[in-house]
Amino acid sequence: MEKISERETYIDYLNREISEYIVSLISNEKSTEDSKIINGYYAVIGNLERIGDHAMNLAGYAKDLKEWNLSFSDVALEEIEEMKKQCLTALDIVKNEEDMVLFFFIVYQERKSIWKLNRL
Repeated sequence: MEKISERETYIDYLNREISEYIVSLISNEKSTEDSKIINGYYAVIGNLERIGDHAMNLAGYAKDLKEWNLSFSDVALEEIEEMKKQCLTALDIVKNEEDMVLFFFIVYQERKSIWKLNRL
């Protein structure tokens, strides 16, 4: 848990520093295409920070399960295994930086669409 907490603190630090840098880039950027790319980077760092938050939550849940001597049902374990497979597949898709930016940008755009639909 301590190692995950240290990494999450570091991720938060990187998120702040990179966000500040991106803001400085955006303020000087004139090209629409480059602005879209920079916004994609911003979406990526936000998503990576969110992943770090989820890792902290999962570590806390795992600690609680261990302390309370609880375990998952077979169905839950199957679902967890499926989620793991999907995560690994997504990581295989994003083999280079450009693919990763595109991947997170697409996810971000899809979430924005869902949020708009939910507000209707």
